[in-house]
Amino acid sequence: MYRNGVEPYPNTPRKLPIIDVQGVGVIQAKPDTAVITVGVSTENEDVTVAQQENANQMNRLQTALISIGIQESQIETISYTVLPQYQYSSNGEKIFKNYEVINMISIKTKDLDMLGTIYDAVFKNGANRAETISFSLSNEDEVLNRALMIAAKQAFEKADVIARTYRVTLVSTPLKVTEVLSGFYPRKLELSIAASSPTPIVIGEIPIQATLNVQFSFIQR
Repeated sequence: MYRNGVEPYPNTPRKLPIIDVQGVGVIQAKPDTAVITVGVSTENEDVTVAQQENANQMNRLQTALISIGIQESQIETISYTVLPQYQYSSNGEKIFKNYEVINMISIKTKDLDMLGTIYDAVFKNGANRAETISFSLSNEDEVLNRALMIAAKQAFEKADVIARTYRVTLVSTPLKVTEVLSGFYPRKLELSIAASSPTPIVIGEIPIQATLNVQFSFIQR
C-alpha cells in the first residue's frame, strides 16, 4: 500500500494508447536529365601502343560529341584502367596475351531529344563498350516533398478511420513520425552497340516514393 495515496514513482510517464499507421505517397515524374555511360577499349601487346590507340579513339569520340553540340563540361571520365590479359595453354600454363586499356566516360544532358543523336555519334566514332543510360530529376527534392505530403495525409486518414471504427477520438497531432523510405528509383536502360540509326530511345516516368510510419494517440469517448 502506498503512503498517503502517493505512488512511489510520481514522475513516471503513463503510456498513452497508440494507433500505429503507415502512409505511402508515390508520384510519377518525367525525367529531365540523362547520363549516357560508354567507353573505348583497345588491346595491344605493347601497353604504350594500346594507350595511344585508346587516346586516338577517345579524341575522335569527343570531337564528334562537340560537333553535335555537347560541351566539354558535359563529358566526364569515370574510369581509366590498364589490364594485362592472359590465356592458358593446353597444360594449364598462364601465358601473357596483351594489355587492354579501357576508358569509360559519361555524357550528361538535359536535352533528352538529343539522346539518339548522342548514342549514334559515340558508337560511330570510337566507342566500343556500352553500359547504360540513366534518367533522373533535377527537382527531385520538390517532387519528394509532394510525395511526403501524400504519405502524411494517407497516414492521418488511416488513423482517423481506425479511431472512428472503434469509437474513440483521434488526437490529430501525431506523437511520432518516422521517415522509413524516401527517394526515387533511377530508371536505367541497357545500351547496345548494335543499333539502327537514328536510334529511338523511349523515356518512361520515374516513381518518387515517400513512406512514413506515424503514431497517433486517442481519447476514449
